[in-house]
Amino acid sequence: LIMKIPIFGRLYRNAILSQIFLSLGTLIQSGIPIPKALEIVGSLLSNLTIKEIIKESKENVETGGYISEIFRK
Repeated sequence: LIMKIPIFGRLYRNAILSQIFLSLGTLIQSGIPIPKALEIVGSLLSNLTIKEIIKESKENVETGGYISEIFRK
């Protein structure tokens, strides 16, 4: 719901994405493969929309795609 409010939605989305990418960076630097890191980050999220995007991104990476392809949509 908050993601649909013009100003707050953008701020909320950016805050969530910052947390996701910070966590992903930490996990990847620790030597965890990208698909597993996406799975871990996805399991920690409560926002179902973002959780689905992470799941799609994981599946895309596993088939040879880029993480960014899903986030561009």
